[in-house]
Amino acid sequence: MAAHKILLIGFGALNQQLARLLRERGGDLLAVRRSGGRAAGVDLRALDATDWESLARLLRDERPAQAVITLTPDERSAAGYRRCYLQAARALVAAAADAGQRPAVLFVSSTSVYAQNRGELVNESSACRPRRFNGQVLLEAEQCLLNSELPTSAVRFSGIYGPGRHWLIEQSLRDAPAANSMQWTNRIHIDDCARVLAHLLAMPVARRRSIYVASDSEPVLRGEVQNWIRARFGLPAIDMAQAGEVSGKRCDNRRLLESGFVFEYPSYREGLVGVIEGYKYVQRRSEPSHSFK
Repeated sequence: MAAHKILLIGFGALNQQLARLLRERGGDLLAVRRSGGRAAGVDLRALDATDWESLARLLRDERPAQAVITLTPDERSAAGYRRCYLQAARALVAAAADAGQRPAVLFVSSTSVYAQNRGELVNESSACRPRRFNGQVLLEAEQCLLNSELPTSAVRFSGIYGPGRHWLIEQSLRDAPAANSMQWTNRIHIDDCARVLAHLLAMPVARRRSIYVASDSEPVLRGEVQNWIRARFGLPAIDMAQAGEVSGKRCDNRRLLESGFVFEYPSYREGLVGVIEGYKYVQRRSEPSHSFK
C-alpha cells in the first residue's frame, strides 16, 4: 500500500480545496470524477465513482492508503441521492474487497441525518431519525461504509458557506423578516471543511473516531445572523419577536475540538466578513458604468 497516496473520490469545490492543502504538505494525490480533466499536482482520472469494477482496478493498481469521498448528486431527489451517495459507498466496499485493499475512508456526510427540531443539542451519540430523503440516504451510505471492512469515519458537516455563496446575505437584506428567523442554524466555512479533512487524514487511523460532527463553535438563531449582516449594510434590525417559535438544532463540535482541531473561523462573524466583502465587490462590478465628458 502506498504509504502516503490519498484517493479523492469526487473533485468538486471541497476536494479541490483539500487538494490545495495536501499539496502544500507534499501528499501524493489521486482524484477521480466522471469528467476527468486536469489539476495542478493531482493525478486526475475520468471514472464514475459508482462503477465498482473500474474502481477495483484503480485500487489494485494504485493502492491508496486513504480515500476521501465528497460527492454532489446530479439531482436533488431521493433517486439522485441514492445514485450518488449510496451507490458510490457500495461500489467502494465492493471494489476494495475485489482488489484486496483496505484504504481508510473519510466519508463527507451532513448534519441532515439529525431530525431534532426544538433547539436540542446534537452530537455524535444523538439519535438519527431523518425525516427527509437527503438525511435518510446519507445515513444509509454512512452505515454501508461503517459496517464494512474499511476503516471509516463519517464527517457530518453542517451548512457550508464561503466565497461566492451569497444566498444568506441576499435573504438578510430583504426588509421583511424571514419566517425562520427563530430557527437555530449551524454552519462551517468551506476553508475549515477542507482543514477538518486534512486534520483527520494526518491523524493516525487507529485514533480516529467513527463519526465527527463538523460545525463551527457557535450555533445561532438565523435572525441574529441576519441582523448582524444587515448592520454591515447600515440597515435596521428585523423584529425577531414576530418570527414564530424556536426550531432547529444546535450542533456540538466537542469531539472535533478534543481531537486537536482549531477553527480558522470559529463563528459566523469571522467567516462572513470576507464573504460580505466579496458580495459587495460583485455588486459594484455589476453596477452600470458611466462615461463622463
